[in-house]
Amino acid sequence: MKRGILCVVLLALLIGACGKQEEAEKDVLMGKLTMAEVYASSPKFRQNSERSRPDEAVVQRLRAIQRHITFRVFLGTWCSDSEEHVPPFEVLMEEVKNPFFVVEYYGVNRDMCDGIRMARSHNIQYVPTFVLLEKNKEIGRIVETPQVSIGKDILNILEGGV
Repeated sequence: MKRGILCVVLLALLIGACGKQEEAEKDVLMGKLTMAEVYASSPKFRQNSERSRPDEAVVQRLRAIQRHITFRVFLGTWCSDSEEHVPPFEVLMEEVKNPFFVVEYYGVNRDMCDGIRMARSHNIQYVPTFVLLEKNKEIGRIVETPQVSIGKDILNILEGGV
């Protein structure tokens, strides 16, 4: 009898824990996203965007690049590093307005799953990860935290170590 009650209690605890996990995960955005969706989901992203001021010299140098570059940005709406580093990137790209640049955002859960296998195809292990592609070939990536700043790190990749 005691064993049966113990099993029922353990089962109830397990079901409750799974429910809390699902509740926490429902706020996690996955798949291809727009920054408007990210901002609507997480006020911290919006706040960090409003505080961001790109370096004008970096903006001018990125504007001058005439190569087709795709930026694939993998982020977690649950991740403090994503909250810190993705908004300055988005503000930078808005300022640059380079017609040769294409920016794609992908949300992942804590297991680095985006539901469409894009994160897996790029071997994403940490977020944020900024993957730079030219002619569909990866030319560089910034993982989690930029070495100098997001703009200067991108320039370093695109200008070959400047």
